[in-house]
Amino acid sequence: MEMNKATLRKICKDLDLYSTPSINDRLYLHYKGFRRIENLEEYTNVKVIWLEGNGFNKIEGLTEMRELRSLFLHENLLETIEGLEAQVYLDTLNLTQNHIAKIENLSHMTALTNLSMKGNYLRTADDIAHVLEIPSLSVLDIQSNRIADPAVVDVLAQMPNLRVLYLQGNDVVKHIKQYRKTVVARCKNLRYLDDRPVFDDERRRVNAWYKVLEDTNGDMDAALQAERDELVVIRQEKKDKDEANFRYFEEIMRKGKAERDRRESSNNQQDETSPYSGEKIVPAEDCKLVREARERRWAAVVNDEDVPVPHGSLLTLPPPPPSKAEVVEVDADRLKLLHDCAVVGTGATAAMDAFVNETFTLTNKDKAAKKVEQFQQMDGPRGGFAARLAAAQDDVAAKLMTTPLHTNMAELD
Repeated sequence: MEMNKATLRKICKDLDLYSTPSINDRLYLHYKGFRRIENLEEYTNVKVIWLEGNGFNKIEGLTEMRELRSLFLHENLLETIEGLEAQVYLDTLNLTQNHIAKIENLSHMTALTNLSMKGNYLRTADDIAHVLEIPSLSVLDIQSNRIADPAVVDVLAQMPNLRVLYLQGNDVVKHIKQYRKTVVARCKNLRYLDDRPVFDDERRRVNAWYKVLEDTNGDMDAALQAERDELVVIRQEKKDKDEANFRYFEEIMRKGKAERDRRESSNNQQDETSPYSGEKIVPAEDCKLVREARERRWAAVVNDEDVPVPHGSLLTLPPPPPSKAEVVEVDADRLKLLHDCAVVGTGATAAMDAFVNETFTLTNKDKAAKKVEQFQQMDGPRGGFAARLAAAQDDVAAKLMTTPLHTNMAELD
């Protein structure tokens, strides 16, 4: 099948590419049965071209394709590397499964990083020595060739940027003692060899092994012992690192718990402080007289009045209000608390300590009556508060006698 312009346009049309050749940046010409590479002059902006699986025996017809970045020519009948002088920007070149016996004519490709030569006819170190003229090369695939010369390792060791190497499938693997260790030790920047990566731990063990091997002129037992010693050091370092990570995690947990406790303590302190005055909130209970009156009233609301009330129930009528001659029982602690609440924010500094410390018992009615009379005659916050307290107590007692019992909550409004 010939690679003519009509065929190329039809292929572009079938693959939804552009009909204008210069606009295309890729071409799919693989497995078409072409015999020659030709009529590609108009495809000047193509960056990737697939030409594998054809019957080419020579690389040609690529002179005008100067923008190529990737060229795939594997599975053809090529015998030499030629005709690539215009491809100075080429990054990837795949020449796998051809009949090439030597790597050559690639030194002008300063950007070439990936060269695949698997399944060709390479045999000696000289056949691959040209790779030293391509310092940018980092991936080299020369597996499954006919290489049997151990000197190939000397060439590979001089490649400055070699990161990935495929050498398996060659007889040289059988001729090199401790093949993997030797290649890894000689190629200082290697990160992947054949079928698996080169990890840092392996690199350290191999370097220790190879150093002793060179220092002792090939004493394999001493080299293996050095490798074992390095392995012990690596394991200890990993153990220390794990313990350090555990300690770091525990420290993070401890700090997190301390921060959580601090926040909870701060929230509790904020809950105990008034947002308006900034003063500490003092929990207080209702005075006994008001609490009992409220309980009796609520019991009358929620219970049926027709139901007989047992003796001693909270529904018993409140006691009659005390006369002016009788002394009102006063809770000193409750009185002090009410005083503190009355003077909050007024700027008053009068204290109730003297009053609280005085003899003011519930049994001494004469002293109590006299004290109430004195309060009613006092000026300022203390006297005014005491007078209001006495009036409020009289008013509460009077209302308890006159307020009817209710069974409907709506009647309370």
